[in-house]
Amino acid sequence: MRGKRWSNKERKILTEKYPDLNVSKKEIEKALPDYSWKAIKKKASRMKLKRSKKEVEEMKDKDKKRKTEIKKEEKKVEVKEVKKETKKITEIQEKEVLKIDSKNRKNVRIGFMSRIDYGSSGFRKGLIVLATETFKKGKDNFVILAGGLVSYRALKSQIPKVKDKEKREEFLERITKDLAMSIPEIRNEDGKLIKIHIVTSPAYDGWIGEEVAKRLAERREDIRHWKAGGDKFPIKYINKTLWVLVPKKAVWMRGDYYSTPVERVIKDKQKQSSQELPDFIAVGGFGSSIHKPQGEAERPYISLPALCRLEETTTSENQIGVVEMEYIPNQKEPLIRNYNFKDLVSQERNNIDPPKDASDLQKKIIEVIKEYGPVSIGVFSDVIGVSEEKIIEVIKPLMEKSHQETWSGMSFDKSSERYGFNMNWLQEKLHYSYPEDGTEDSMVLFSCPHSGSIYTDYKFIVDYMPEIILKRGVNLLVGAGDWVIGLAHDVLVKGEVYGGFNETTQEQLAAYTWGTVILKVFKERFEKALSQLTEKPSLDELKKIITEVLVLLVYIPGNNDEWSKKPGFTPLTTFRLELLRFLTRGIEKILKEKELIISGLMDIVETKIIETHEYQLSSGLTLGIFHPNMARTKTTSIRPQEVLNKSKKQINVSGNFHVAEVVLQWEPELGQRIAFQIGTLLKKSDFEEGKLKTVDFGVGFLRIRSLKGRIFMTETAFYGVVSDGYLNNEKIFSDLLKKLGIDKWM
Repeated sequence: MRGKRWSNKERKILTEKYPDLNVSKKEIEKALPDYSWKAIKKKASRMKLKRSKKEVEEMKDKDKKRKTEIKKEEKKVEVKEVKKETKKITEIQEKEVLKIDSKNRKNVRIGFMSRIDYGSSGFRKGLIVLATETFKKGKDNFVILAGGLVSYRALKSQIPKVKDKEKREEFLERITKDLAMSIPEIRNEDGKLIKIHIVTSPAYDGWIGEEVAKRLAERREDIRHWKAGGDKFPIKYINKTLWVLVPKKAVWMRGDYYSTPVERVIKDKQKQSSQELPDFIAVGGFGSSIHKPQGEAERPYISLPALCRLEETTTSENQIGVVEMEYIPNQKEPLIRNYNFKDLVSQERNNIDPPKDASDLQKKIIEVIKEYGPVSIGVFSDVIGVSEEKIIEVIKPLMEKSHQETWSGMSFDKSSERYGFNMNWLQEKLHYSYPEDGTEDSMVLFSCPHSGSIYTDYKFIVDYMPEIILKRGVNLLVGAGDWVIGLAHDVLVKGEVYGGFNETTQEQLAAYTWGTVILKVFKERFEKALSQLTEKPSLDELKKIITEVLVLLVYIPGNNDEWSKKPGFTPLTTFRLELLRFLTRGIEKILKEKELIISGLMDIVETKIIETHEYQLSSGLTLGIFHPNMARTKTTSIRPQEVLNKSKKQINVSGNFHVAEVVLQWEPELGQRIAFQIGTLLKKSDFEEGKLKTVDFGVGFLRIRSLKGRIFMTETAFYGVVSDGYLNNEKIFSDLLKKLGIDKWM
């Protein structure tokens, strides 16, 4: 840096390392982080230090080879409307991303962060440190920062004029240096650096962010700069492609619902791009957390939370944290883990401790700031109950107390005459601790199986559902209604009901298909539990095993189920009775095979089949199940957000719309909340086909970690593999003709 004097220590480092050919250029730069390579060479020249011609030639050869490789790569990939230099960088990055360091690993994990917003009042170095710790613990293969490296809005007033080139250079170098120190390196178990790929947003970063990202890539070997506005990441190890998109225009940053700006960015990219659509899309910049599967959406996508304190929020900015995506072989869509940091940020002032020698009154002053934020002398006086003169007397020495490890120091705002904590300490020194302990809940969610329909995928239910439950270690099934197709709206006449099944038969079919799912899971878990015993279990032990391995089903009726109310019947009565009988007999058969017998089995089964709209999990979290009598909307997050607004539960499961989406929303009282809208188990429906609508087929998976009733991690996934063909009512007729021998005359 210009104007900085070289210390004796720095001169000694330069003297030792610069002439030594075994010390690389990067090692020298790392040892002298305050200076560019140009400045280092200039100082070495003045000190008469030289590196041999042999090394210069070697460096030239390496550079020549690198350029040749870049040219070869440029021929393979066509990137339009990008500068030649950016093309080269992009091609090198693509090549590096393909080389995932996973020799013996089957899964691929990608860490995502967005909006660190350097320069703004919401910037928190502690959040970046926590994010990198999370990625390291998650053993992520690489990390992507999607927009918001800097806050252009906060920095633009500080930009030196264009004509003052020297000050402008110092301004950019200062930001680059600060960020280079603020973003920790991440190393895997082998000690190798994990790459951090930066995609800047013209709307949030402006030209400053893009320039700083380029400089960071030059300064640090683990950082790569990609195309501003969005780029395509090929992940060859799993043969997937990923779009990372960020807003280009400020107008995109406002929307009444979380999905509005996110889907606008995606749709505009799809219209502009001549490339094939990717396997997955991640959208950064909006501070929201949405997870939508493929179906209604042409490609599955997520939106990313912010990694800064949200100060001036727009409608969609609600989430603080990071996201981890995990691709599992032979699974179409990935697991999405969302780490909630907003509870930590909302309580960040509680991490500030009074100075060791603070008086009782000074401690009370500090507690008032923790609760209310910056306040005036009058507020201190009212809240604490002492005179303003006394407050002034003790606050002055408190202002003079210097920073300590957990003491931020005080600040005074002259314009508002309010006292608060030192913002610089909060931004630079505050350490956040993420919960290590906690309780885990997991569940498989489904809605709208519509038993009796010719379009229901019964094979998926009886064959794949047990696999999903066993694979994910789930003990809770949540059914959000529409178990049967019913008979309203002339569905029988239209030929959508198989075999003319009435509602009683439809409910029986629902009981038998879902009973089969539960029994398959029970059989495998029961046999595994028995294999761990050294002798035949006692009656109490047997009851305990059965209770532990039998899946809990919590469910509600849907509007199709409730059509039976009109003629005066209670919906799903037949379903419940048949399911209890079917499960009891099925378990008795399994016990008989093992030469075991038990009394009161029906009583155990009854405790595992619960019809309710509200349920409290063992962790204390509350679950609400909904089946609104409403139609879907083009703005996809409207219905999940309406459920969140209506409900006061932390976990909210809804169905009926035949489309799926996960929306996270944080609130001060309840903390992180989730709305999990489930699709359908119909392959299609004539109603939706006639309205040119697509259904989201499949079920959902949810895993939650919580502590003291606050959710700090959610993991979501969608499973749906449609089997071939539909049930055919015409075959019933043709089989009858064949049975009667009529077909030979036709």
